Amino acid sequence: MNPEDPNCPIDFELCMRDNKTCGDLAEPKSHLSMEQAAQQTIDLRPVDLVATTNKEFAEQLLSLGCTIRRHAFAMTLGFSHVDLEPRELGHQSVFIEDLRAHDLFDSWFAAYPPGHPDFLVGTQAELMSENLQPLLDRSLLGANHRSSQAVLHAGRVIAAIIISLREGSAPYGGPWVSEIWCDPTFQHKGIGRALLISAIAALAEDGYTSLGLAVSDGNAAISLYDSVGFEPVSESWTINLPVVP
Repeated sequence: MNPEDPNCPIDFELCMRDNKTCGDLAEPKSHLSMEQAAQQTIDLRPVDLVATTNKEFAEQLLSLGCTIRRHAFAMTLGFSHVDLEPRELGHQSVFIEDLRAHDLFDSWFAAYPPGHPDFLVGTQAELMSENLQPLLDRSLLGANHRSSQAVLHAGRVIAAIIISLREGSAPYGGPWVSEIWCDPTFQHKGIGRALLISAIAALAEDGYTSLGLAVSDGNAAISLYDSVGFEPVSESWTINLPVVP
């Protein structure tokens, strides 16, 4: 259902997430109460997922039997307030697009084990095609900045950061941390922090003034972002709409 359809209960921007249609930035139509919009969204199911920054609308959907898919915070960092000394990675690094999704998969998948708020279910082929390949071929969020690097140890990828140059302006457009991860075997060695700070330095050198990201509630990486100076700008809920038999 198109949001322009007079029967559609919500305004939204259509996108794809995890191979499902998603109504991003969803808001109830102005002529409907929160409860009416939530119930009609469930009944008419214009999309598979609803993503909203409207807490009241999210809570109403959840109270009617929908389930939470992701609770996340958008954060931003203005470079004018940053005074961080770049650190050596201690390993070889390569531009992310010089590698294949298959090269990245093992460390990426290991970084999000069961119980992690960003754990995903699917076959290796499905997860690569839905999550990694669209970033490498620029079809998801746009071009990748040169600071998008993978770290190698003994010839295999152990960590990486992908900085996408999204359309629009900050905090949701411009440079964006699409992915940052480290194989659990190499965590707590400062590699992720070094990747992030190196990316900030390279972006600033190229004239960019800020960096944005989204992080799931419960992700330990929040402490890294806080320590670097990122500040929350919004909270969002991605919600599964029930499938009608």
